[in-house]
Amino acid sequence: MKTLANGCILLEDLKFNIEYSKLYNELNITSKDQSVLLKELIAEAEKIAKPKALFKKCTIDKKSYNSTLIGGEEFFSKVIAVNLHNELIAFPYIITAGTEMQKWCESKEDKLANKTAEHISQSILVQVHLELQKYIESNFSTGSLARVNPGSTIDWNMDELRKIFNILDDPMKYIGVSLNDKFYMTPSKTYAGIYFHNENNYKNCLMCPGTECPLREVPYDENYYAKNYENFTSI
Repeated sequence: MKTLANGCILLEDLKFNIEYSKLYNELNITSKDQSVLLKELIAEAEKIAKPKALFKKCTIDKKSYNSTLIGGEEFFSKVIAVNLHNELIAFPYIITAGTEMQKWCESKEDKLANKTAEHISQSILVQVHLELQKYIESNFSTGSLARVNPGSTIDWNMDELRKIFNILDDPMKYIGVSLNDKFYMTPSKTYAGIYFHNENNYKNCLMCPGTECPLREVPYDENYYAKNYENFTSI
């Protein structure tokens, strides 16, 4: 852990464990050659991967029925406003499998090798994402945390990713993550969002219709937003 001059916290020693049997099943391995390839790529990834995270403990300075001022940036979302209306702090974050893994995946020209490498990289990202949550809960005595992510939460647009990048000052410098004009992050195996204290078992997944997200915790509920947020008009 390293606390930066801008108040952000940099984690460069996140732990992960690439489980051969788990990936074997997920990738539907059907031949000895595929099994050998998977073992070879796991060995490579274990040497190459350097996942990193950047986050900041931020005060919540202003709240309205559809916006929340966190770390000097105003986020427009009823979902965030409702969930944070009793909170004083939140933790904007970016976590990535790393530029090393991006380059490694891109170097695999064979279709099967590339697919397998990408899956390994995603597996690492999922693990360290959960490790980041545990780290914040343990080191900041937050109690149970939940998260919201731009584009995954029904009323929080992708363009607000820029505000998370602003709060974290210079993610490219510290963890090698950039954001383009269409709000795609590089490396591709990167997550960004906001962690917050929550004892109501809120899950971002309830309002995300995505079918292939490896972080899905509960099924999508198409009525959840209407029932819990749509008519929210005051704090």
